[in-house]
Amino acid sequence: MALGNSTIVSAITHVLGKVSQPIHVHVLESRPLFEVFRMAQEIASFANENKPMLDLTVHTDVSVGVAARSIDIMLIRADLIDKTAAVSNKVSSLSTILTAKYIAPQGKFVALSKKEKALPFSPPGQEETHPQEVTQAWGKHSAPLKGPHRQVNVNNI
Repeated sequence: MALGNSTIVSAITHVLGKVSQPIHVHVLESRPLFEVFRMAQEIASFANENKPMLDLTVHTDVSVGVAARSIDIMLIRADLIDKTAAVSNKVSSLSTILTAKYIAPQGKFVALSKKEKALPFSPPGQEETHPQEVTQAWGKHSAPLKGPHRQVNVNNI
């Protein structure tokens, strides 16, 4: 099972290029920007070009309990790794990892990052991303949420 970006794609395609047995990859889509969908496209394109045995499934992040059944390895992209090797990532990653660990205690959990994400000091505070990252996918359906007598707040942590 994988959460992430090009670092995760590189790791998965590296393994796909080295093994002869079928590989089952489950990816979790959690954001409305289709980041994981694009990741799945890259993995599928690699498989189409290189012909490894690949079974690729895209799940919504809320179905992690189903996706995690019988996993061997869970890859997660680390946004930051601090000087004590503590991994910092999106808030939703914690619930995903805890659920997967509960469902598949035999699974190994691996955080991957680029070198520049490893910091020689403590990480900065919690990152909050612009709410438009969530609301832009709503398009015209968000109009009823706006008005003089309504207040709808969107937090994107």
